[in-house]
Amino acid sequence: MPSTRLLRTALLANAAFSISCALALIFAPAWVDHLLGIQMPLALQAVGLGLVIFAADLIYQATGSRMVAWRALCASIADFLWVVATAVGVPYFQADYRIRVC
Repeated sequence: MPSTRLLRTALLANAAFSISCALALIFAPAWVDHLLGIQMPLALQAVGLGLVIFAADLIYQATGSRMVAWRALCASIADFLWVVATAVGVPYFQADYRIRVC
C-alpha cells in the first residue's frame, strides 16, 4: 500500500476536482456558459454527467485493494485529452456562437 499511496492520492484529488467541475456544469450551466462565452447548457450538463462517471471510476481505482496500473494510465491519458479538447473546442464554439449571433 505505501508504494501506491501517491498514485491513490492523485486519483482521489483528480476525482474531487472532477466532481466539483461536474457540479458546476450540471447545476450552473448558465454560469459556465457565461464564463466560457458559449451557449450550450445541455451539452455542458451532459459533459458534467460524464465527469461524474469518470470521478466514480477514479474513486473506485483509488480505493480498491489492488491498483491496476493501466487503468491509472488511461485516466491520465483521458485527462490529457480533456485539456487538448478544451483548448481546441472552447475557441471553436465561441467563434461559432459569434457567427450565429451576428
